[in-house]
Formats: sequence, structure tokens, C-alpha cells
Amino acid sequence: MDDAQRKALDAERRLQVKKRVAELSALVDVLATAVESAQRDQQQNGIAAPAEPVAATVPAGPVVLDPSVMAKLEASRVKRIADVVSRQCLAAIKHLMGHKWAWPFNEPVDASKMGLADYHNVISEPMDLGTIRQRIEAQAASTGGGSCAGTESYVYSHPDAVLAHARLVFTNAKRYNPPGSDVHIMACTLAEALEGRWTTTVAPKLADAHASIQSDLEKATAKAAAAQQARLQVHGECTAGELERRVVAAEAALQEAKAALASLCTPLTPDERRALATGMRDMDPHSLGDAVAVVASAAGVDPADVPDVVDIDLESGDPLMLRRLLTFVATAPKKPSVAAAEARKAAALAAQETQRAARAAAAAATRQRRAARLKATGAGSGGGARRRGGRSTTAARARQRAKMREEAAGKAAALSEGARQGNDEEGSEDDEGEDGDAADGDEDAAPADGEDEQDEEEDQEAADMDAGP
Repeated sequence: MDDAQRKALDAERRLQVKKRVAELSALVDVLATAVESAQRDQQQNGIAAPAEPVAATVPAGPVVLDPSVMAKLEASRVKRIADVVSRQCLAAIKHLMGHKWAWPFNEPVDASKMGLADYHNVISEPMDLGTIRQRIEAQAASTGGGSCAGTESYVYSHPDAVLAHARLVFTNAKRYNPPGSDVHIMACTLAEALEGRWTTTVAPKLADAHASIQSDLEKATAKAAAAQQARLQVHGECTAGELERRVVAAEAALQEAKAALASLCTPLTPDERRALATGMRDMDPHSLGDAVAVVASAAGVDPADVPDVVDIDLESGDPLMLRRLLTFVATAPKKPSVAAAEARKAAALAAQETQRAARAAAAAATRQRRAARLKATGAGSGGGARRRGGRSTTAARARQRAKMREEAAGKAAALSEGARQGNDEEGSEDDEGEDGDAADGDEDAAPADGEDEQDEEEDQEAADMDAGP
């Protein structure tokens, strides 16, 4: 297989891995959506539910009773209230009708017979205890709320309606008859008797009926809630199984993608392995937990399950894991001592560069001054052939010295670069390397000073030659 075919095969494999990673990412998004939906449903109902149900959907929220159950509850409520009306209310009305002063109120008022022409103008809704009694008896005897033959069709749906009509009897009497009259006094007396009788006999039975109605409703609601909870439980079990199946599929796809990605990852070079070992050694101990997490993630295990001591094979370890670890180590904080040593080394190198720059500037200034003196000497008059020969010799020697200085400067720069690389490889001998670099800098400076003195002597010799005959 030639290089072109190998490259094409690698490109195809990389494309397949990218597609698989994209599919895996989509699967993870679906799982995340399902988990979020399950958490919301769990908060609402206490039972997890998936984003895409695998069983019949069970409505969440308040319990809704079946219409047939609601009909039964309503029938029971009506019967209990009707029993209070037909028993306790009827007994209270009969008790009032038996009072010695009740005879004016036991039958309807015959206004024409009694000569009360203005009665119906004053009383808009006449009422009497006998009518109330007949209505209650007719309601009790009828079936389905009808009435007996010969009686007015009327239904008391609640004891409060009976009480309202009974009070109306005495209110009408007190309205039509002036205070102090016999009928007014009798109406006040029977009104008090009505309230007392109602409080002691009807009200307790009515409270018991309402309590029974509420109890029936609570029992029916609890039963419906239990049935709904059972359906939700079955629904949740189906959901849990579906989520578990998806998680298992996602884990298998993840392992497959990791294997494909690891097969495309190139092993570490010797330099990279040395850099990884050095980085692990110089890394801040507080970052070791994060490094273990990187190793655990690459291995597909929980960081909590990783032992305290982990052996990493830099030669034959997983290339993908080693490269992830190398990337982490490159940016991880260093030990305080290592960081301080690197800072000192950087400061020493900066100081050396500053000194070299200063020496180079001084040498350049010296050369400019020398060139200016030589130019001024050559522009002077007289001197003859001997003077011209002396100047030529001096200029040649100056050029030779300048060339020698440039070569010496190049060698010094090469030696400095080699020393700097040696310092990078010798992490534990940083301070000694810095002292050596400083000494080398001082030695580099010495020849420059000597050369400046020699240049001054030669300049003086050239001047003496120019001053000769």
C-alpha cells in the first residue's frame, strides 16, 4: 500500500469517526431531554416519565373522578340532605304548629274572609306553617322529587330553604300587625321558639350529613388516586426500562467511538514523553486530582473508583489518554519551588540580554567615534607618503580588529544560546547555570574593554604619525 492509498484510508476512517461522534452527540442530547422531562415529572408526581412515552399516557395533576362515581356521590348527597329535610325539619315544623299560640300561623291568611283588604298590598309573599308541612310531606312521599296528588309541586333542596320559609311566616305577621298587638307578640314568641328548636335538632343532623358527604368524597378521591398512582407506577416502570435501554446503548456507542478515536491517535514522541514526565513531576499537588479525573475519563470509569496510586505507562499506554494528559499538564499550575526557579531563570536571562544589548550599544558608539576620528585624520593636510602609508596601515588594522570583534560577538552569542538550552534541560541546577551565564557575560565584556584600550593606543599612534615630518 503506497502513501496515497494510506492517506485516503486514514481520511475515510476519520470521516467515519466524525459521523459516529455526531450520532453519539445527538443520542446524548435525546437522553438529556428525556432525563430533564423525567425529573420534572418526578417533582410533580413522584414518578418519572419520559419525553417520549413508551406506554399509554397517564395524565398528571389533580385526581379527576369518573363521571359514574360523581353521579353516585351526588345521589348520596341529595339523599342525605333530603333525609334531614323530611325528618328533622318536618319534626321542627310540627313542634311549632303544636304551640298554643301557633293557631294564627298554621293556615294561609284568608284576606277576604277576615276583611283584610290591604293584606296582599303589604305582604308580597304570604307563607304559613301548614303549607311548609304539606310541601315537606309531599316531597318525602314522592319519588324523584315529585309531589303527591292535590299538593303544590315544590321541593326543598336544603334545610336552609325550610328555615327561610318558616322565618318568613313570622316576618310577615310582624310586618302587617303593629307592635304590641296580640298577633305581633305571638309571632315574636314563635320566632324565638323556631330558632331554638332549629339549633338543637336540625343543625346537628345537618352537620353530620355534610360530614358524611365529605367523607364519601374523600374515600372516592383516595380510591381514584390509588388507581391513578398504580397506572403511573406501571408507566414509570416502563419509562425506567426505556431510559435504561437508551443509556446502555449510549454507553456502548461511546466506547465504540472512544476505540475508533484511539485508533487514529498517534503515539507520543520521545520528546513528548519526556515533557509529560517532567510536567507530572513539576505539577502542583493540588492539581493531581484533576489529572486523575482526566485518566478516569479516558478509561471510562468514575474518578471516585480510581485508587490513590495510579501507574501510567508512558511507553505503551493509551495514546489518546496520554495526549489528553499532556495537554492538561501543559496548562496545569506548577509547584511553588519550580515556578520560583523558572521565574529566577527568566529574570537572569533577561538581565543577560540587557547586558549584551548595552555592550553592543557601547561597541557601536566606539566604532562610530573611531570612524569619525579616522575621517578627521584623513581630511587633514600634509604628511607625505609616509603619513599616507601609516594611515592606510592603521585603517587596515582597524578593519581587521572590527572583523575580529564581530566574530567574537558571534561566538559569544552561540555560547550563550547553548548555555540557555542547557539550563532548560537541567531543571535542578538553575542557580548554578545563572551564575555561569553571569560569569560568561563578564568575560565577554572584558575583551571588549581591552579592545577599546588597544583602539585608543592605535588611534594615538595614528595621530603621532600624522604629526610627524
